[in-house]
Amino acid sequence: MRQFSSYGPIDTDVHYYSPRDELIQKAITQLIGHNPEKNGHYITKWALRQTGKTWIMQQAVRQIKKNDMFEVGFISLQSAKTQKSDKGVLRVFIKKLKQCLKIDLPEVQEWDELSDILSQNYLNKPLILIIDEFDAIDENFINKFANEFRDMHISRQNEVDTKSQDKFCLLHGLALI
Repeated sequence: MRQFSSYGPIDTDVHYYSPRDELIQKAITQLIGHNPEKNGHYITKWALRQTGKTWIMQQAVRQIKKNDMFEVGFISLQSAKTQKSDKGVLRVFIKKLKQCLKIDLPEVQEWDELSDILSQNYLNKPLILIIDEFDAIDENFINKFANEFRDMHISRQNEVDTKSQDKFCLLHGLALI
């Protein structure tokens, strides 16, 4: 017998739910792009709490992982909420990324080092990255992340004739939830 759940991502084997296949497919297309050989998209998902943002993205991640073309990471920045320094936030981000991708990454001291971390220096395939609870961190850090992610996106777009897996920065698709 199924149960109602009104807290956190649902388990479709246990909870009542409304299938959201079209919405999941739209999220996948947004992340990998219409032509995955070129570029994905960097998107932001903002909505009220408990409206299914995390669950939708978890379903999209499950499907994207079936395609061996991408590395896929899903992290939460909730634990960075109490950090008050750039180094503290960057430390939490790198720690979560290491755990999620199961790769060794160096410490990052400065924001502009993020593009090196998300490059061919450490990744083997283009990366789809979902960052949940992004708005938990201080607005100052949100702006710094956004600046770096925007710079990476523009750099990738400037490599027009290069396949996604051959670009310097391998951050192919990004969702900030």
